[in-house]
Amino acid sequence: DAQVWMIKATGEIFTEYDKYANRLDFYRKKQFTNQITGQGNLSFFDALEAEDEDAREIRSIFPGPLRYQVCRKVHHSTIPRLEELVTRVHADLKDDYYPGEHVIAQIDENADKRQPGIIRDKITFSPSVDIRSHPTLHQPPLSRYFVTVQNDEGQSNDMLLDSKRLSRDRRTYSRSILRSFIRNIAHSENYKGAPWQVKPELVIEFRLPREVPYHLTAQGIAEAKRNVMKNENTTFFNYYRGPGNELQRQPPQTVAFQQTMFPPPAPAATGVFRPGPGVPAPPPFQPPLGPNGTPPVPINGQYGPPQHQITIPSRPPPSHAPPRPAPIKYPIEDLLIQPKRNGLQRPALKFLSDDVPEGAEPPAEQLGIEMKSVGDLLFIWQTLNVHAEVFILDSFTVDDFIEALGYHGDATNCELLVEMHCAVLKQLVDEKGHIKVLSDLASEFSQDIEPEEDDAEEDAKSPTPARSETPPARRTRASLSKLQAQELTEPELEKQAAPEKSNRASELLAQFDWIDHLARRSFLDGGWQSVLVGALRQASLNPRRKEVCEKILAHLVPSDLNPDPETVALQYNTLDINFRVAILGIITQYATFTDAVRTYMANCNINMTAIRNQKMEQQKKRKEYQADLAQLEQKRKMDYPATLSVSPPADTNGDVSMSGVTEPDTNAEHEGEDEEGARRLRRANSRKRKHEDEATRKERERKEKEEAERAKQRNAYRELLKKIDKTNEAIKNCEAEIKKYDEELRENQCQQLRCLGKDRFCNTYWWLERWGMPLGGLPTSSTAEYGYVNGRLWVQGPDPLDKPLLEHDTLEDERDYKALTGMSKNERRNAEEGSVHLTDSTQWGYIDNPEDVQKIHEWLDDRGHRELKLKKELGVWQDSIIEYMVNWKNHLSEVQAQKTVGEDTTGIQTRKKTYTDNDSSRYWCLKWENTYALEELEHLHSQQPPPKTKAKNSRTKKGAR
Repeated sequence: DAQVWMIKATGEIFTEYDKYANRLDFYRKKQFTNQITGQGNLSFFDALEAEDEDAREIRSIFPGPLRYQVCRKVHHSTIPRLEELVTRVHADLKDDYYPGEHVIAQIDENADKRQPGIIRDKITFSPSVDIRSHPTLHQPPLSRYFVTVQNDEGQSNDMLLDSKRLSRDRRTYSRSILRSFIRNIAHSENYKGAPWQVKPELVIEFRLPREVPYHLTAQGIAEAKRNVMKNENTTFFNYYRGPGNELQRQPPQTVAFQQTMFPPPAPAATGVFRPGPGVPAPPPFQPPLGPNGTPPVPINGQYGPPQHQITIPSRPPPSHAPPRPAPIKYPIEDLLIQPKRNGLQRPALKFLSDDVPEGAEPPAEQLGIEMKSVGDLLFIWQTLNVHAEVFILDSFTVDDFIEALGYHGDATNCELLVEMHCAVLKQLVDEKGHIKVLSDLASEFSQDIEPEEDDAEEDAKSPTPARSETPPARRTRASLSKLQAQELTEPELEKQAAPEKSNRASELLAQFDWIDHLARRSFLDGGWQSVLVGALRQASLNPRRKEVCEKILAHLVPSDLNPDPETVALQYNTLDINFRVAILGIITQYATFTDAVRTYMANCNINMTAIRNQKMEQQKKRKEYQADLAQLEQKRKMDYPATLSVSPPADTNGDVSMSGVTEPDTNAEHEGEDEEGARRLRRANSRKRKHEDEATRKERERKEKEEAERAKQRNAYRELLKKIDKTNEAIKNCEAEIKKYDEELRENQCQQLRCLGKDRFCNTYWWLERWGMPLGGLPTSSTAEYGYVNGRLWVQGPDPLDKPLLEHDTLEDERDYKALTGMSKNERRNAEEGSVHLTDSTQWGYIDNPEDVQKIHEWLDDRGHRELKLKKELGVWQDSIIEYMVNWKNHLSEVQAQKTVGEDTTGIQTRKKTYTDNDSSRYWCLKWENTYALEELEHLHSQQPPPKTKAKNSRTKKGAR
């Protein structure tokens, strides 16, 4: 009677809606291809429907007489590519026709007039050229066809035509139609050299061979490869001619030099002279002299029996070793990988619950949590933090969450405990009193509970059979005593038959309308605890929740106490933490089935689409900037030398050329010299000065011109460098935007929680901050200064579906596995995982040491399917995991230090309440405040809404939402 979901197109049946929805989403992705036409970008259902329609169309139009011929040519063909196979089949059938086939015939050889016809018979003649005398000439056999052609007047004529005057209608036969037909009828296996195989129904119809030839199977191909590798060292020199002129393998020869006289070789069996009795042997053959009169160097045994034979060393015979196994292509199944035996073990796990697996150390602080409650606890925490905008709750840490659930004082003093329950309950019923839980997902919320009636009413409706009021005519003493005994035993039987009530929830709800109180948001004075009773009573209609709901109701509304809201509130203060987890888990699961949560997830999907488009725009810009940067860098290398500096050259030391300064005339004191010589000297000096001045001017102009060119080049180089820096800055901005969009995509990914992966023993690894929330919690939260929200890497035990991978089915299976790895699976688990194992998916452990995260990364083996994915994901998130683990450690150290010192001796004053010093030092969760609700609603969830005033702008909690 279990509810199941079925996908009709594939026949798959699911017992869990999430798996059904995930599988349906996978089929709806446009990533499938029509195998017949090759059309892509289709959903699975569209591709399946298109394939069926195309297959019917191809089967209807493809010529019937050609179906057998195509199947015969395709079946067990080893042409690997489909296009090559289509080309080969099309070429073989191009000029070959078969009886019953509709063709187009050319009636007159000299005219291009064509008429439709049907081939009635086919006559094949042998080729006119003798192939035995011309083996290189391949001429196909000649064929003639009796074709029935209808003329324009409707009369049919039989004609004898050859293939050159026949053709097929391209509407029923072409390369594309042939390709689609072959795609529809045949497939090939996934190994190299696999033959094409026709569908089984066509194999039976056309009586084709069913079994694949051994040499075309995967095993036969592998064996042929091994034989080739085995004989690859064989050469021509390993063989010699035997007596029957056949090739024989030489026996192995020893590696040594021998000088032994051998008897003459035995005569050959062919036309070689064989001396007999009384017949003289011919004289020994003398080899001719060489060109220089020297005898040639004889090869051993060439001109007679060898005198000094040298045995040439040869390759030793190959040993008959077992065939070398095929190389393993990784990744493979994780447990089939050979153990490394390097002594590495997975780091030891820590546990949150008091009941730990066998061999594990219990936690130092006993919290009273059972192992079966840990999974629900993490589910609740993750749901409330991911959908914080729906519930209007500040983010909170796992430690505060556990402390709040374990708080056994007055519940009204713990704001986190009260706000969680009230925020979730408000999602179940709106302010108009309408139940918002989707009835098709949680049918028990759409059912009405029939009120239990009083005993008097029950007696009135179903009275016990009354004894006859008319006494018997005569009553004996025995009958009288029997009647008295019966009257005494009847009340006891009725008392035993009446069921004992374990709770008085029906009496409470008879005077407390929980839906009306929830619609009015009346949560004070035990209101929200009494609303919980109504929600649990409704949830008990589900058989899977009935037992736990009855236990909780027996504590909240016991049969020996007065059923009123005050009693329920007092009883909740002493409720076990596991029951509190169960209550919050039930109502949170119902809240996820409401329109508000579903609409929120749909909006997140819309936001993710917009963010992806913006990210693609930034990636496109970054690509353009990178192309521009590559061009600028290439220009810098090609146009400017590597020694070019952006700054101008340094000034000189101040030395100035003195070529233009007139030096003192040293000959002035010789006044007595000849005046003509002085004039000549002056003219020569003047000409010299003019030449020097001209050279100096030209040199100065040249240097100024070069300096101007260099300055211009430096300016251009400076501008180029500015462009390069600007382009680099633009690339950095694009990368920052892309990183921001990635973060927004991660925060909006709230549809489902994805694990990091599984290890070889099928344990699942979770980092709960990974999707749907900021890594450190909401930045506006009252506990944002902690710098973390979880700080642990959680490990969940193997799923029941993975159990067959961890156990041996039979003793033979265990022996085979020991032969492969040297140990059984249990022994391997003890050696590689340690003595503590998680046995099923209800068991949870965690890792909180940053060094252990690195050890796990080293312990994982990326040659296996599961650990390859896990190691990749862990490598991506390892730095973030370690960062928030360190923040968690620092926060715990601070908390422990403050608890030890006894800070806040006078109590903690908040907006609405004051705690005693004892509670504040013992429960750190009392510091949490729901500032989100105060800003959005102007009141807490547990308080009555204030009178409506003008609307105020609400803050944005997350960047992209």
